Amino acid sequence: MSSKNYDWKPMPGTRSFCETSIDPVWRVSFVRSDPIETVIHNACVAMMPECAFRDRLSNGTICSATVDYPLDGNKYYKPPNVDAVRHNGTDWQLIPIMFVVRPGGRVNGTPDTPVFWRVEDCYGYLFQFFEKLMPEGCRNSEGYRFMGQLAVAEGGSLADAKPGSLAGTKFFVTFDNTGGGD
Repeated sequence: MSSKNYDWKPMPGTRSFCETSIDPVWRVSFVRSDPIETVIHNACVAMMPECAFRDRLSNGTICSATVDYPLDGNKYYKPPNVDAVRHNGTDWQLIPIMFVVRPGGRVNGTPDTPVFWRVEDCYGYLFQFFEKLMPEGCRNSEGYRFMGQLAVAEGGSLADAKPGSLAGTKFFVTFDNTGGGD
């Protein structure tokens, strides 16, 4: 699935907060990785329930007939060979990054009310983060991508959001400080 072949739209009020104040600034680099579309697909496969991708199920796996899946806590994905890079004047620095999806609700990642998302939401918000220009996403007019967060419906009225919606959910692209593999 690509950002161009479906009619997904973000919730009104969704906006990005991009980290561009650190000097020299860290940029997200896909130079050593698969194409961005593949990275986003792999992230969604890793973070969503297995029934969301029925073509990948093993024989005999039974799934309910739904397209809305619970986002029941923080979700993490460490894309291989996607780095934060910067040049400090003499040397290049590279640090692995990770994607984090935190449902709206309590800070510890357990939502106060059930939150649901669709495959299109996972693809859509990650594409928005990396491909849309600031302030909709974290890309500038020169094509550089930055770390930061995408806040779903943050600029709108969270009180008006439907129960179970992604309002208040945040998509983060941040340093992988875990020091381990997947």
